Amino acid sequence: MTDATAIAHALDLRRAGKSWRGACPACGGSDRSAKFIVTEKDGKLLWFCHSGCSQSAIRQELADRGLMARPDPRRPQPKYSRDQIEIAELIVLVGEAALRRQEWPNEQDHAALVRAAGIVRESPRNTTQGRLASKALATSHMRVYLGDNL
Repeated sequence: MTDATAIAHALDLRRAGKSWRGACPACGGSDRSAKFIVTEKDGKLLWFCHSGCSQSAIRQELADRGLMARPDPRRPQPKYSRDQIEIAELIVLVGEAALRRQEWPNEQDHAALVRAAGIVRESPRNTTQGRLASKALATSHMRVYLGDNL
């Protein structure tokens, strides 16, 4: 029995093609609406709640029910989420384009650009967008504008 099948049986989920659907273990979303989906692909357990529950909330609930191992607290957690990194990369790219056009950010946008530059600088560059954002930080426009903040 696969992990997805074991979880499906424990949560009383219904089969839907290659996946299982039913009530979300984290939010308890209605079983009728089948807002929670769990499947296994390439040996990895995947789940999604259409009500918007976070991956960590679902993982915690599955661990609390004894359906999966708890994460190792000694394992270092990333400083920033993938969403935070992606948003920071976009802010840097948009900011660099604005500076190139000599459009200076207001105070609020400046603060966001400084924060985003810090996140991009500390994050891995394993996406095209991340590499572009890193290159944008290295342009003369950004170096002059951010100065000591970079």
